[in-house]
Amino acid sequence: MKFLLAAINAKYIHSNPGVYSLRAFARTKIPWADIEIGEYTINHQMDLILQDIYRRKPDFIGFSCYIWNISYIMEIVRDVKKVLPEVEIWLGGPEVSYDAKKVLTREPDVCGVMRGEGELTFTELVRAYLKREELCAASLDLDHIPGITYRAENGGIVEHGSQRLLSLDEIPRAAAAARSPAATACLPLIKPCVSGVWTWYSRNCSFSWTTRFHRSSLWTEPSTVSGITR
Repeated sequence: MKFLLAAINAKYIHSNPGVYSLRAFARTKIPWADIEIGEYTINHQMDLILQDIYRRKPDFIGFSCYIWNISYIMEIVRDVKKVLPEVEIWLGGPEVSYDAKKVLTREPDVCGVMRGEGELTFTELVRAYLKREELCAASLDLDHIPGITYRAENGGIVEHGSQRLLSLDEIPRAAAAARSPAATACLPLIKPCVSGVWTWYSRNCSFSWTTRFHRSSLWTEPSTVSGITR
């Protein structure tokens, strides 16, 4: 089974660390899972994005939703279901977490919403889908997964309680396993020029910022996270 995490960024120079973090965390728990990442921008022609998604032939697509791409994503969701009618589509991100039930009511092509932090929730979803495939089961067992709102087989909308918050020490480091292509390209240029780099984390809500200042630790990969402020 193939899983695709799709990010639609505001500009070509931007990248989405979130989808890389989700994949990196899932790979620590389910290393054999086939998880791909597709990064696009809102300036891409929609047909080109659809072509790329169709070429990949995913069984599961998770879209990362923000205020700048939500309208674009919903158009893509409707068109993707026309060319890949069997694909399972899930949404995540701040733009769908706060009103997940309303999103599912409006969008019949969406199977569910991962609310809040997604690393653990996505990993548990991957495990549930792989188990269904392994057992050749007709239904998907989601009863044990917190942090999701989904459409049940009878058409009703089910919402589970919140997922537990992970310590940042539990999440693969952005500068290592979850590094995006943009970061990979920029870090060698930054390293000789500065003694430290500000990295901004927005977890759950765009207005709840966590900041972290890296000095030499950015390059030495320490085992613990320190210097967190809110």
